[in-house]
Amino acid sequence: MFETGVRQFRMAMSMVWGRPFDPEGLTKLVRDATRTVAEFGELGDQAREVIDSPFASESDRRDHADRSLRRTARRLALLSPFYAERFAAAGFTARTADTDSLLALPVTTKQDLLARSAELICHGSRPQLATRTTGTTGRALEIWLSSYEVQVAAALGALSGSCTMSCAPTTSCRSTSAPGRRRPSS
Repeated sequence: MFETGVRQFRMAMSMVWGRPFDPEGLTKLVRDATRTVAEFGELGDQAREVIDSPFASESDRRDHADRSLRRTARRLALLSPFYAERFAAAGFTARTADTDSLLALPVTTKQDLLARSAELICHGSRPQLATRTTGTTGRALEIWLSSYEVQVAAALGALSGSCTMSCAPTTSCRSTSAPGRRRPSS
């Protein structure tokens, strides 16, 4: 139980500080959540209220959203040629960004993604996996993901499913910390 608490704390601090998640730690949290539900049963209504509303007040939610937006905008302005140019052209500054100023930015369109895909990959990122649309409206759109993004998306999806009972101990909702890693046979 202590190890689970430490993992939960590390995940929370990653969110608060805007630091990368540990994919292996997230995978272990999925296992912890699944085991907890198996032992103690489904969450009650009071616990669901806590999960469904992480911040009690509107001002807390807005403050958290604004701080998260500024952190993300700073990173994009530094590492993404596409967004550095987009922000400069719109007069959008990461230091003062908030959810209202975000609405003034032009939307990134499918045409932007097709024409300038290389500029959307952040400096230092190593694309590992491409996902594509079918191309039914013309040319197929390809989006590249890093190994880290794939791992974290899978782990967070499984963790969310474990906490909302979309994934229960009797279903096969799993996350692995490394792509291509084989699950142990049961």
